[in-house]
Amino acid sequence: MLYTVLATSRLNVLLSSLTECSDAVSEYFQQNALLLNPDKTEPVIFGTRQRLSTIDGTHGITVASSSVHFSDTVKLLGVTLDQTLSFDQHDLSLTHKPNEIVDSHFIIRMLFKNSY
Repeated sequence: MLYTVLATSRLNVLLSSLTECSDAVSEYFQQNALLLNPDKTEPVIFGTRQRLSTIDGTHGITVASSSVHFSDTVKLLGVTLDQTLSFDQHDLSLTHKPNEIVDSHFIIRMLFKNSY
């Protein structure tokens, strides 16, 4: 994980700095027979709604020679973080979780019941 502080007036400098950092990580990985997967890379800019409205989020960063666009949310250790850290997306995912658990328990129960 890479974290940095963003000054909105220096967005281009930050993006090139993040790209340089990801290039260094990618080079380290290659030297140690590892691969950096850009498909699993999710850059997110966190901030207040006012601050985010001043940032052009259509940019992205380059990771392992692939362009990666900014996400609105990222899942970290089972917690969904959105750009404003309001936890709205996390709460929404939790409201669907009990139904999924009940459904999966029902399916498992039916499978075992029919196998005897």
